[in-house]
Amino acid sequence: MTFIETIKVKEGRFFNLEYHRRRMERTALHFFGTAPELPLDIPVPDEGLFKYRVEYGKTVLGTSLLPYRFRWVHSLRKVDGTGIDYRFKKADRTQLEQLFALRDGCDDVLIISNGWVTDTSIANVVLFDGQGYYTPEHPLLYGTKREQLLEQGKIRKAGIRVTDLTAFERIFLINAMIDLEDNISLPMSAVW
Repeated sequence: MTFIETIKVKEGRFFNLEYHRRRMERTALHFFGTAPELPLDIPVPDEGLFKYRVEYGKTVLGTSLLPYRFRWVHSLRKVDGTGIDYRFKKADRTQLEQLFALRDGCDDVLIISNGWVTDTSIANVVLFDGQGYYTPEHPLLYGTKREQLLEQGKIRKAGIRVTDLTAFERIFLINAMIDLEDNISLPMSAVW
């Protein structure tokens, strides 16, 4: 089994390294009893936004650094993902790709598990109710950006049922590459 870490590199700087190190170590120790070091000895451009991908198992299997552009999302289709296990960021995304294929004309899917809101196929979600920002208590993946925003107190965990979605105004997508401030968001009327 192989896993990945996707790290934001912007203007020559790596972002959220401590969160990525922790998740990589937690994953590798769980599956292999030992954890490889996060390889950071690569040259990175001084300008631009890049996605640094590390694939690993018991050891680092490969890395890549590619330019990154935001994928804008204007609509989400609610799909049932009950039974999907993505607690660890696996390189094999087959289950998520199968759910993504159910988007039926929408840009992405909002995955519901046993009636609870979790994530999209590419991001954790944050919901805004006009006053505060909330993220599902039990996402499919405990993302590094999500963990950082929780520790900073910018968002709070909440149990959000699919029937609670009408209480919110907007839904934001966040991940290692997408910050809350990037405003990759849509109104709740665009969630089908």
